[in-house]
Amino acid sequence: MSMIRAIYHLALADYRERVRRSSFLIILALTIFAGYASIPAVASGYSTLRFGNDEAALWYRGLYNSAWVATQVSLWAAVILTLAGFFLVRDTIGRDVQTGVGQIIAATPLRKLSYIIGKALSNLAVLTSMVLVLIVATAVMQLLRGESMTLDVWQLVSPFVVMLLPALAVVAALAVLFECVKWLRGAIGSVIYVIFYFLIMFLSFGDDQTAAVNPLFDMLGVSYSVQKMREAFQAAFPHLDSTLNVGITPTTQAPHTFVWAGNTWPWSIISARLIWLAIAAAIVLLASLFFTRFDTVKIGKARVKQSGKEPLLQEEVSTSLPSHLTPLPARARTGLVSWGTVLLGELRLFSRDVPPWWYLGALLWIILCLFLPFDIARAFFLPIAWIWPLPIWSSLGNREKRDHMQQLVFSTPRVLLRQLPVLYIAAVAVALLTASGMLLRDLFVGDMPALVAVLLGSLFIPALALAAGVWTSGRRLFELLYVLIWYIGAINQMPVLDFMGVTRSSLTLGVPYVFGVATLVLLVLAVYGRKLQMHV
Repeated sequence: MSMIRAIYHLALADYRERVRRSSFLIILALTIFAGYASIPAVASGYSTLRFGNDEAALWYRGLYNSAWVATQVSLWAAVILTLAGFFLVRDTIGRDVQTGVGQIIAATPLRKLSYIIGKALSNLAVLTSMVLVLIVATAVMQLLRGESMTLDVWQLVSPFVVMLLPALAVVAALAVLFECVKWLRGAIGSVIYVIFYFLIMFLSFGDDQTAAVNPLFDMLGVSYSVQKMREAFQAAFPHLDSTLNVGITPTTQAPHTFVWAGNTWPWSIISARLIWLAIAAAIVLLASLFFTRFDTVKIGKARVKQSGKEPLLQEEVSTSLPSHLTPLPARARTGLVSWGTVLLGELRLFSRDVPPWWYLGALLWIILCLFLPFDIARAFFLPIAWIWPLPIWSSLGNREKRDHMQQLVFSTPRVLLRQLPVLYIAAVAVALLTASGMLLRDLFVGDMPALVAVLLGSLFIPALALAAGVWTSGRRLFELLYVLIWYIGAINQMPVLDFMGVTRSSLTLGVPYVFGVATLVLLVLAVYGRKLQMHV
């Protein structure tokens, strides 16, 4: 009983600490906007869930009753929250380390398993809060759209409970596991999770839209509802293509609608969702095995073993010896020599954020972009090449605080004129290097708009990372924003967010130039934020 009480109070305290932040209110506001955008009006000019070919003017969807709008929002939330939610809740243990709370907890009789369960439940509570907001927003949107004024509470709530909660439980558990495993804590873990996300997307939706998906492989829980929607569409329009398109698609005409009664949730589906809850519990148990309970002794022993020297005890250090500091030169070095030295130093620091095999992967993407067919290289391997340096970019602007070096760095001369610009230039060099295969390809074929898009993208990504890192002193905001823009714009090929120029529509609309202007704004924000940091 005391263990349950400890878990409850730990999860409650952690949840209260999170919801009191202003950032939590911003996240809830974005959640409400996402719910609003996922139920477009007839005259909105786009669709988010439709039957019919993307290029055809005629398209079909269900009438906006409780069953359809709740399932449509739940499906979109499952796609977005399983990606964004991981980055939102991933810092719960790391925050205890930074604030020193972890050392206090380590001195208490609280068990490792109790602590990990409490943190996982806190993660789930944060994500569940967004789900509750979405349920209310969905009911309001149904009434605002006005196609059905009858609210069916069961059909309105059940898709969120059955589809979303088990998937979010797995996300909450994985976020804790990634914090407990040392080599998964950094941005390498973020890349691995993105790969895992694509895997679960493939398993949940399948490569064949007309075939049923085994619910045991469907972590998102969307396959049953998609199949029932398809059956209702086939009954209403038996001679039409029953492929369901999930994505933001421009429309020119009003939709043809049909009535869908909703989900019945048979036991086979309920049991499969319970199995995913059990998987989440197993992940939490696994995380407790890797959790070191904020033990710094092992880290010290590892450093001693690596150096081969025993640390000096405090009593062994003589305090009577005179100290001699090397005097600073009367005039610090300026010009290209000084900038080149700082640039090499930043690149060497970048190399510490990635393992040796990272370079092999970067070389592979460069070669594939050079020799694969042009459309495949640009649509698939350019985005992969630009998610690969995420461990490097995510350290921009926050590495000083992470390594407890901000006082030393900020006290050096001309930080704003030398260190910050060189840091940005080094990050741009990484972007250009990883995209060099595509840059050469665009140059060879003479595709200048695509070439300019890659060049502007190389400037935008480090600017976003630098501004987010300076203002938040962490990597989470950049990873969340960049992964969302990268997924929606490049992978999902939504032109308005395609800063890489993967789609021809984005080049026609001039989207890369819009991101070029955003780059200038972000750089100004980064400089202003660093100036504020120096005066704190």
